Amino acid sequence: MIEALFMLLRPQLTRQAALMWTAEPAVDLYGAWLRSSYHAMRHTPELLRAALDQCSRRDDPTSRQLAPYLHFQLVEESGHHEWALSDLQAVYGKPVSAGPEPPAVANMVGRQRALLLRHPVALLSHIAALESTPPTMALVRDLRSRTGLPDSAFRTLIGHSELDVDHGDVLTRLLKELDPEPALQQLIRRSLIASVTDQISVMHSIRDIRGKP
Repeated sequence: MIEALFMLLRPQLTRQAALMWTAEPAVDLYGAWLRSSYHAMRHTPELLRAALDQCSRRDDPTSRQLAPYLHFQLVEESGHHEWALSDLQAVYGKPVSAGPEPPAVANMVGRQRALLLRHPVALLSHIAALESTPPTMALVRDLRSRTGLPDSAFRTLIGHSELDVDHGDVLTRLLKELDPEPALQQLIRRSLIASVTDQISVMHSIRDIRGKP
């Protein structure tokens, strides 16, 4: 459904992620990533609940197939923003705030909120883009070496290096089972392009806002 399109877009995400993670100073970069991730992850349950609400308002085959997956994701993704706050405390050695929500994150979330109102299946593209390139333990080791931070500062990355792989497999199976009508397929592709574009904007903003609180 979106595999061919995503294969075209994925190298852009990979390239921009590599540019982001190699920026210096590494500690400040990582702090900026945690602050942005806190806000993005804080919105994830909200988006999933909104998509579930849309499923309950509809009586089409795609919504019925989608609802159990959204319930699964809601359980799996709840509370992850607290991981980021815990990591921030380990980075700076004291309790710190995640600060104001970056505009790039707000724009990404707002666009997905609008798209899922057209049909909740649109959110699958956003989830696919987020979880298709999970962080690796090699990245964690590199950051640990460059920053000198303790293991306790990397719960978010380590947790998602494990969870995103499993979640990606579950989503891949669902996408193969779905058979949405052409209009919904177009919406799914539109959402994927929007998500990739917005994630790249978030990466750019992280490189721009890095700095200690």
